[in-house]
Amino acid sequence: MASRQASPGLRLLLLIGVCLTLIAGIPATPTRAGTEQNQDIDNSLAEFDDGSLQMTASANYPNNAPGVGDIRGAIQLAPIGAINGLDPTTSLPAPRIDAGVVALGRNIFAIGGNVTSAPSETVISTQVALGTGGLSAWQSEPSLPAVQHSTRTNFTTPVAPRLQPAVAAYASGQDSGFIYVVGGLVTTGGQSISSYSVLRGTVAAGHITAWASLPTIPATAGATFIEGLSNASTAVAILPNGRAFLLVFGGLQRYKQPSIPVTETGSRIIFSAELNTTSGDFIGNAWSATTATLPLNPTQGLWGAPVVGGSLRDANGQTVISYYLMGGNTDPAPAAPTSNIYRVDVSTSNGSLNVSQPSGVGSGNASTGTPRSGHAAVQFKGSVYVAGGIDSGQTTPNRLVSGSYIQPDRRFPDLNPDPAPGAVTYFISKNTGLPAPRSGHGMVVVPNAATNPTRAFVYLIGGSDGVTTQATNYVT
Repeated sequence: MASRQASPGLRLLLLIGVCLTLIAGIPATPTRAGTEQNQDIDNSLAEFDDGSLQMTASANYPNNAPGVGDIRGAIQLAPIGAINGLDPTTSLPAPRIDAGVVALGRNIFAIGGNVTSAPSETVISTQVALGTGGLSAWQSEPSLPAVQHSTRTNFTTPVAPRLQPAVAAYASGQDSGFIYVVGGLVTTGGQSISSYSVLRGTVAAGHITAWASLPTIPATAGATFIEGLSNASTAVAILPNGRAFLLVFGGLQRYKQPSIPVTETGSRIIFSAELNTTSGDFIGNAWSATTATLPLNPTQGLWGAPVVGGSLRDANGQTVISYYLMGGNTDPAPAAPTSNIYRVDVSTSNGSLNVSQPSGVGSGNASTGTPRSGHAAVQFKGSVYVAGGIDSGQTTPNRLVSGSYIQPDRRFPDLNPDPAPGAVTYFISKNTGLPAPRSGHGMVVVPNAATNPTRAFVYLIGGSDGVTTQATNYVT
């Protein structure tokens, strides 16, 4: 059953609670790995009165008038869920933070990161039991290979461990497809720098069979010594005609020049490469020569921004593709988290990119609320959930879990019941939130295709509570 979204002109909306059970227990020490068990996200009307938590809020007409077909004062259902609780599930084999976490079909992979306080090349996987949300025991996969990460003198020695890689997946079947690992933070030549490496993992029967190198991330135009990206965002956009594109949004560029200390700059570039969906390689064995630029100041970049979205439905029921970068950092020194949500539209005919459209009401961008970094986010059938992170000006993670949704006009609605000028609220928080603070974690959604395609399981993997790296995973 397709999820229901509020019509473009409607200012009153009912937020239906989606029952997400998140993992309750976080271990006191990093010696035990814990994963958390998922409960369904329920976006179907049939379960409206089944006793699950229901939240309501008011939204406002953007033009102070109802749209065509709308009645002033009416109520319309919209699939906004609330994370209702956390349940423990299968633990990670060891505490892990700053890993790349990705779901391919019913399989979840944790790639690299800092494992038991050391950079790692290890890759592990688990499989979701569709219908219950339980996880199988985590299994070892082929480790990331040692590859070259820079063309700069003294930094060409191949190494394997990497932190903060950007990861995305293309599924050719329930348990098969390709995983893409883009950049990351590596230690080579005695320095920590951003990697320009791109890897493709081939997945069959739910496991990685091989890793291969793909064309490296292009260097900054006019400054070829600025190369590599860490903590970037990435996604695979699949067009209605079957074409697929790997997109890489922003990232932190950490590089070293002779006689100059390590330098950090942010990237605001969006790279794109069309994929051969049979081999997983780049068509033409190259990145597209055409790039897009996020709407930031020329001195700013964006990294550590969870990306959500993908294929959505507009008011006419037509497929549209949009991605949303949910906050993150914009300046490296000092770090400056943002709450802005940046929208990137993808042409459904040729994959071209448009960054000019707002994500919020009027001509402005929507906001996640308080600026923060180290958080994670997922989207399922238009509902968006953001969890954890470190608020601007703070040093320890929060427990915040908040939700909103994407309207058919591809914007987030104003959920503020007070129509006072300038009073805009895009996300509603779930009371106590996570059972413990968390940052540097991964977050993935796995549809419950076995019993109810309108439901899904959400998993929060690893991270830190501000004191120790965690092996516990949350499931909703």
